[in-house]
Amino acid sequence: MRGGGVFRVIENALFACLFIPLARHAPALSRRMQPIFAWCSWRLHAGRRRSLRRTARILLGPGAAPRDLDRFGRRVMTNIQSFIADVATIDRRSVESLAAGIDRYEGLDVFLEVLRRGKGMILASAHLGSFESAVAALRRVSDVPVQVAFARDRLAAFDRVRSRARRHLRIIESPVDDGVQSWLAMRDALEHGAVVAILADRVMPGQQGATLRFLGQPSRLPTGPVRLAALSGAPLVPTFVIPGRDGRSTLRFEPPIEVTSDARAIDDDHPGQRSLIDAMERAIRAAPEHWLVVEGPWMNAR
Repeated sequence: MRGGGVFRVIENALFACLFIPLARHAPALSRRMQPIFAWCSWRLHAGRRRSLRRTARILLGPGAAPRDLDRFGRRVMTNIQSFIADVATIDRRSVESLAAGIDRYEGLDVFLEVLRRGKGMILASAHLGSFESAVAALRRVSDVPVQVAFARDRLAAFDRVRSRARRHLRIIESPVDDGVQSWLAMRDALEHGAVVAILADRVMPGQQGATLRFLGQPSRLPTGPVRLAALSGAPLVPTFVIPGRDGRSTLRFEPPIEVTSDARAIDDDHPGQRSLIDAMERAIRAAPEHWLVVEGPWMNAR
């Protein structure tokens, strides 16, 4: 077993036996330990350091000093730890307390207007903030069924608490690594007026991808959200939870993107795909250290 494989086995064991139990049963201690876990992960995993330094260079610009790149990477790792701890405790909190984490809304009228049409919608997002908190906030204004496309995580312990959290919020899971059946289930849900949430900033197992310009770089991004919109006729609504410095978050809905069912190739000139990428770029640049992607979608590794 290679060094990376050994690290993953150890990491899985730590999450299952230490980090997640701490988050659930001793949240105050867990919060104090998160920077330590993040620091250890940063120091022990050279691949993560390389990936996050590259992402930092893209987001901070070529003039960023090496210490700025490392500071960015460590903050991302700390935010990932906080996110996992948050998910681990969702089923122990009321929907009202979860929704309270979002106190600002942008474009809520967009969501409500599309919802009134009764034809379903696709909430396309990025790895920003807490999706579960966003659903809790939506429960304030609607009981519309919510279905999420997701990939099973390599951390089995995290997968279990995430599924528990989603059951608590009445979110239906559609694992994209189950293949075509998941996509057909999402299409059927949209035809019945449901909301389908899907991440659009990284290709997951079971998804098709294309080489596209993203944050100024040639990147491999999923085409599933745009294809699902074309297949179902449902609009894409770019939706993001953008964490603020005060600990609260903004739930942002961008204008809906209508995708026609023509045979157009999904490339940089595809209007629906380009609009979605532009929306993701705006959201990520608004809170770059909260973009919780360790291995970016970049095509050319450095």
